[in-house]
Amino acid sequence: MKVLEGLSPYEAACFGIKEAKDEDPFFILDANDLHRKVNVWKENLPRVKPFYAVKCNNDPEVLKILVHLGIGFDVASVVELKTMLNLGADPSNIVFAHTCKLPSHVLIAKSLKVLKMTFDNIDELYKIKELYPEAHLLLRLSCDGKDDHKLGKKFGTDPIYCTGLLAVAKELELNVVGVSFHVGSRVQDGASYFDAIGVSHWVIEQARSMGFKPHILDIGGGFPQITGDLFTDEAKVISEGLEKFFPNDGPFGPMEIIAEPGRYIVGTALSLVTMVSSRRLVRSFDGKVQEAMYYLNDGIYGSFSFLRYEERDFKNYIVIRKTSKDYNVSDKQVPTILWGPTCDSNDLVAKDMGMPELHIGDFVYWPAIGDYTIAAQSTFNGLAKAFIRYVITQY
Repeated sequence: MKVLEGLSPYEAACFGIKEAKDEDPFFILDANDLHRKVNVWKENLPRVKPFYAVKCNNDPEVLKILVHLGIGFDVASVVELKTMLNLGADPSNIVFAHTCKLPSHVLIAKSLKVLKMTFDNIDELYKIKELYPEAHLLLRLSCDGKDDHKLGKKFGTDPIYCTGLLAVAKELELNVVGVSFHVGSRVQDGASYFDAIGVSHWVIEQARSMGFKPHILDIGGGFPQITGDLFTDEAKVISEGLEKFFPNDGPFGPMEIIAEPGRYIVGTALSLVTMVSSRRLVRSFDGKVQEAMYYLNDGIYGSFSFLRYEERDFKNYIVIRKTSKDYNVSDKQVPTILWGPTCDSNDLVAKDMGMPELHIGDFVYWPAIGDYTIAAQSTFNGLAKAFIRYVITQY
């Protein structure tokens, strides 16, 4: 990994292509973008402390910068928990946000003094009572919004069952310190947060009536990758919801409000460089290319693993021609299919794309591809993973 100063991400990509001694894909991390995202968050959601969802991108270079920026971290396993502590995160800045934890993970969290953790079922309460009764518990609600990827089937309890869970927690003398929810991934409607904040207010009222002293509200993730109108609109609605249901001078007093952004923090901070390793052209009788199929050195078992569960718009790619001096290049758009490098016939990156004709040895630069890429890679077929090769700072 090399630090570059004074280059844009695209310029760093061109530099990396010239310098490369192998044919592996690689990432460029824009440290400036991480700083910018955290600052924009603080400007728009001053009451809400971000706890970055480590599962979104667990690269150590990303995590080191975020620790330096002083934000919190949402972890889902002991490996993530230990990683953050080893990088300097304070245990108080970590929430173990998995409602169904392995017993050994609960014990390790106890030994490392990580107090905050979530639950959504009775059996988890009995487990925690036996293994870590001092834990600070957040009751995870099921509050799915209108989003691309709903989470409520696997995680969270319907609010109508909350009083029963709270009663069991009270009987077990456990410490319920707050409520959490997650309205889903890539939320397009700020009203989902507003409604969930309102439901959380009701649940916290029930908890207080039972003698608990909840002081934490975790509003989860689902925030957009880009800091545009969608994010600012959602932030405004969230702030309105917090002011209505949890004003600092209200009956609950000042609440600690946290969130679990993932793709918002890291999505636009990384760019990917892939190479065309092979191609197949379908031509008409007069020799014109009717369809092009290009085989990249990265695919759905690598950095494009997110394509197995969500679609993305790849219109912002940039072609970088390493071999353009050797042939006549046309920028005319050709119907294109992009394949990954493995022997799996389902390793499809994109179809029905319009791209200029490419040659073996050309590169494709993919901006804003930092979320759910590095963290979900595999070495299927023995192919290399893409790693962060360059970190760029001021430019």
